Amino acid sequence: MRGGRVLLALALGVGVSAAAALVRARPVPTGRYVEIPFGVATDHPWRTGGGDPRRTGRLRGLAPSEAPTRQWEAANIGSGQRVRTPTVARDGTVFVGSQSGLSMVGPDGAQRWALQVGLASGTPSFTPDGKVVLGAQGGRLLFVGGPRSRAEAEVGALVVGSPLALDDGSVVVPTGDPQLLRVDGEGRRVFETRLPGPARSQAALAGGSIVVAAGEGLHWFGLEGALERSVDLGEPVVLGPVVTDTGDVLALSRGGVLHRVGLAGGHDRSELDVRPAPTSALALAPDGSLRFGTLDAGLLCVEPDGSERWRLDDHGPMAGELSVDAGGTTLVVSGRRELLAVAADGRVRWSVSVGRRTFAAPVLGADGTIYVATFGGFLQAWR
Repeated sequence: MRGGRVLLALALGVGVSAAAALVRARPVPTGRYVEIPFGVATDHPWRTGGGDPRRTGRLRGLAPSEAPTRQWEAANIGSGQRVRTPTVARDGTVFVGSQSGLSMVGPDGAQRWALQVGLASGTPSFTPDGKVVLGAQGGRLLFVGGPRSRAEAEVGALVVGSPLALDDGSVVVPTGDPQLLRVDGEGRRVFETRLPGPARSQAALAGGSIVVAAGEGLHWFGLEGALERSVDLGEPVVLGPVVTDTGDVLALSRGGVLHRVGLAGGHDRSELDVRPAPTSALALAPDGSLRFGTLDAGLLCVEPDGSERWRLDDHGPMAGELSVDAGGTTLVVSGRRELLAVAADGRVRWSVSVGRRTFAAPVLGADGTIYVATFGGFLQAWR
């Protein structure tokens, strides 16, 4: 059951082990009525890095058809430093990781609180019980429910990217050791598995497996930490992996090669002859086409087979992350500090100036507001 709750009425000695196995949750004392959250709510517009556990970069709604206007700008987010792509809750609350920690900004643009916990690893992720989890300085994984409500797990090394929050409340992260770790909602380790090389990406969910780029390959692990499969790519991944609707895994390697590894086997390679921007991201449109930013060809869109559909190369380099809406429109901030809406056919529908550089992806709130986090510690809302 995803996005809901499991209610367990546990009588003495009845069904305890079966219930615990079902949800893979922490032990529950017998003789108590306990409500255990199960499933990360799917109605949060942008709930983790890449928007969803498959890291597709997909937005839940549609980008505005006409140029929006700026509603507000919040300053001094993260002590005026670089900020990450934000997480957006269903009620319009925004959580922003930065070089100094985590900030919560209300729908009105007022900063409600900030935690000075050091460098955030990436976009915070929602957990089933409504907290956010992020990697922080000092090899820590933080579970935050408010300015005075947080728990932490020591993971011993730098967390790579946005944590992968599973529906049972546990969290999977690659670290700089390099290790792949899974901890439960209490911070206790479920498994710790050594990666075959430096972690190159955040973990993504591929059906019942966890996929991560490490060394010069892609690696699949079971939910208990066992290595299931590895595919050698011949060079490190710079963008991805993302998981398609059919379970295939896409990744772009350093030399501009698009790799597609099938769920049932097979490895297709497409030479794209571009320089992918390592600070960009892959965004997978509903029709299967893929968008990403480059240093020499602007914004590139390729078909599922790797053939080029279009490129937008007259707005400067596209070095930042991006997102794509339900109709195939891409939202991205160009090197010229413009927020662009690029239609599914490659035409620019509109552009507005955000005035600052950013590597963060523009994301949509439930009401259609576009949130853009920029260098200098600013968060803008456009509608």
